[in-house]
Amino acid sequence: MRSVASPLSRPVWAPLLAALAAAAVIAWTGHGTGDPAEMGTLLAAARSALVAGPHLPAKLDPGLAAEAQAGEQVRVVVRSTPGARAQVEAAVAGLGGTVEVGSGDWLQAVVPPAALEDLVRLPSVVRIDRPLPMLPAGPVSEGFRTMALEPAPPFPGAGAGVKIGIIDSFGDYQRLVGSELPPPERLVYRSFTPNPGQSRHDTAVAEVVYDAAPGATLYLAEATTIPEVAAAVDWLLQQGVQVINMSMNAPFAPPSDGNGLDALTVEKAARQGAVWVNAGGNFANKHWLGDWRDANGNGLQDFAPGSDVNRMLVPAGRPVGFMVVLRWNDPWGGSCNDYDLTVSWNDPTYGPQAVSATATQDCSSGAQPLEVATGNAVSADGTLAVAISRRGNAQPRRLELFVWGGTLENSVPTYSVAPPADSANALAAGAVASWDASFLQPYSGRGPAWTGAVKPDFVAPDVVSTATFGPMGFAGTSAAAPHLAAVVALVKQAYPSWGPAQVRAYLRERALDLGTPGADNDYGYGLVYMGGGLPFGLPQPPAGPAIHPLDDARAWITWGAPAEATTYRICRSPSPTFDAGVACTDRSADGYSFAVVDVPSGDLETHYYRLQACNPFGCSAPVPAGGIVRRQWPDATGWDFYATVSTYAGYTIVKARNLRATGSADLELYQGLQGFPGALLRHTCAGLAPAAQCEAVWPGGGFVSVAQALGPWRVGAGLLPP
Repeated sequence: MRSVASPLSRPVWAPLLAALAAAAVIAWTGHGTGDPAEMGTLLAAARSALVAGPHLPAKLDPGLAAEAQAGEQVRVVVRSTPGARAQVEAAVAGLGGTVEVGSGDWLQAVVPPAALEDLVRLPSVVRIDRPLPMLPAGPVSEGFRTMALEPAPPFPGAGAGVKIGIIDSFGDYQRLVGSELPPPERLVYRSFTPNPGQSRHDTAVAEVVYDAAPGATLYLAEATTIPEVAAAVDWLLQQGVQVINMSMNAPFAPPSDGNGLDALTVEKAARQGAVWVNAGGNFANKHWLGDWRDANGNGLQDFAPGSDVNRMLVPAGRPVGFMVVLRWNDPWGGSCNDYDLTVSWNDPTYGPQAVSATATQDCSSGAQPLEVATGNAVSADGTLAVAISRRGNAQPRRLELFVWGGTLENSVPTYSVAPPADSANALAAGAVASWDASFLQPYSGRGPAWTGAVKPDFVAPDVVSTATFGPMGFAGTSAAAPHLAAVVALVKQAYPSWGPAQVRAYLRERALDLGTPGADNDYGYGLVYMGGGLPFGLPQPPAGPAIHPLDDARAWITWGAPAEATTYRICRSPSPTFDAGVACTDRSADGYSFAVVDVPSGDLETHYYRLQACNPFGCSAPVPAGGIVRRQWPDATGWDFYATVSTYAGYTIVKARNLRATGSADLELYQGLQGFPGALLRHTCAGLAPAAQCEAVWPGGGFVSVAQALGPWRVGAGLLPP
């Protein structure tokens, strides 16, 4: 709270910044007791200073101007008019600054404090802000069993061929490469921030993703501010990622409408077919929403009857960093209603303290309906008092608070899903306990979005184990989101052509409904649920395969299609035990549950077939389909037929086809081997014309045989049913 101010080189800024400093930090001597009377005195003094202080240009973040007093360089986020970023970059360079990263109409740069006045006057500059950090939403994960993802852990090939992008900070990730994270050949890292590795938050996120999709390639994009995130998204999409996970939120961004932060992230990804998964945010008990009310006319928002403050609960007597965001329903750019924000507390050493946010809302294009108060506090009684005031003729508006660093005494969970998770095209993840999916965590962000979309979309487990945070140490929607992202990756592996809408519909169909029946704004469409496993485990074997004659040269194998098979493997052998001469072929599960095979061409040549259902995780156990045998002896005027055998529900099914080109023939179907003791003639088809068939069904198994009779002579062949 006590910083030495050094004036900017341009005198015109000095009185404004001095006044800003007076409005932003107010300290009284003595010790605060935290009683309502003293807190009221503190707030009144803070409000008086806010009203008295002059305003800076609407498109300049006052907090940024305050920071500029204390250093030789200041980091800025600049938004330009459409298509003018190159012009602004040139201006930054000309003023002695350095551009760090840029994407679209956004750039992040380091500039001398003296450059702020020139930049803010450029017509091509829409807005200059601090690079506010986006906020985190919060061994093998316990969440797999919660979601019924089997087996747990998944097969090593789960996720193979899928590229997953993760955006956040990845401190100390290198030590986990090849163990809790993929090997180097399937892990790509790139930083878009000047200070990488400040947090291990998304190292844990990447661990969860890798647990569920160990065959995937992970792209770690380190970024923490909006311009950095925008540049990271561009890079990830250039790499061809199919799934992007971000376990961060920006409550200081406008609600998603296709033009704000969501346009740089979710909407851009969706246009390229990538699925965006976002933590819903941990703001359910850190969010307040209400219309402007001031019953006693003192210029302060009434949070409850007789209460002009909303207390933020923090650890007593311990340093805590905080961020308090105030938004209201004005146009984002062109706001005409000027509200201000104050955060006050009683420091055990320095007494009453206050931090105020005083941005200008004057209807200009850079005026945003936003106030952000940040700082560090030590509160004697464990509370920070948040107050909202309005300036001048500001009209009543719907007001919204998000806080970070503590919880709100007076909270409103609805509408607490924070950007960009509130985008209609984002899959927002809420958090449920890994040991009880019906228990919605009290911090899990709730919907709806301001567009009316149901939020979150799904819930997933949190409070899980990672090497980064230890046993059951990773909590929050940050932990839930990578569970959802990994499942999305498995769906994309099984159905690579599917876009975001198809993936969303598939997951909705399978979700385990929780809470109020149907979709709701607590659990969304329910727990992302893989009950039955498929295609997230081995498929069931094909049901009831059988083989039948098709024509003179071909037979066909039919079966009942198991759920979620993506391919079938058909294997052939001359032996019913498949101990020699095995040849296999794979075919797509394209909606038809049959395959056409060739009839053997040589005399007494036998083909036995078996079948497996497969998906990216492997193949089912093989099931026998039956066999085919051919008799062709001694020439075109002699014997010529083929027979098939299969079984169903304990019955043997035998079919034979006359292949003689001319003349009729008899076909005889035997249970047992024709000509040997015990053989039982089951059926005779006399006088079969060329291409005619004979068939019979009987209970039981054992060898079967078929004989073709020409006059007094007959030639036979035997098969062993499956």
